[in-house]
Amino acid sequence: MAKETKKFDVHVRKKNNLRGWLSFFLLVGPPAAIVGYAYWFQLDATRQIECVRARDPRAPFAAWSLGRQKKAAEVRPELQEIILDTSTSPWLRRGAASALGTLHDPLVTAFLSQAALADPDASVRAQACDALGVNGERNAMATLSQVLADEVQPDAIAEACGAVGDLQLFDLIPQLIERMSTSDYRVRTAAREALETFAPEGTAFGDNPERWLDWYEGR
Repeated sequence: MAKETKKFDVHVRKKNNLRGWLSFFLLVGPPAAIVGYAYWFQLDATRQIECVRARDPRAPFAAWSLGRQKKAAEVRPELQEIILDTSTSPWLRRGAASALGTLHDPLVTAFLSQAALADPDASVRAQACDALGVNGERNAMATLSQVLADEVQPDAIAEACGAVGDLQLFDLIPQLIERMSTSDYRVRTAAREALETFAPEGTAFGDNPERWLDWYEGR
């Protein structure tokens, strides 16, 4: 009986080992394949350009990657069309905004401004505001002023605050101070951090809008 039990135990152990390996490959294999594909895809600029032009499901990532590689200029017309086409997915419009911001071109401001002010999706408006700051062109001031005045979604307001700081738009400091009074922590934090980029090193008034206003008026 002991000998038969031993054989049975070995048989069960082999089956369990096989199931363990199968479970491992089923759990680890697909994610590893996806990560590997994403890695090689983000190195293939030619394929990314094709994806953006075709607006296929990989286009949002392709647009973002082209911007990161400083190659967004190769699909600039397509990106400009995408960011204004609200029939495309918000993910794709966000990718287009991100990529356009890397062009550092004053002519891009018009397209990013349209998205920042009028896109129906708040996440796209927020990405467009961030891209205005990345683009680095001060002709975005009117757009950012309007966003700070009229926008209601915290993420978009926060990104607009960050862009004001990035572009060092001194004329918009009062609007940053006004946004310090909001109840949303993200907006207060973004406004404070933007204000700190204007203040002399070591100047810090926290989340106190009155102290920031005193500093501004006494400059």
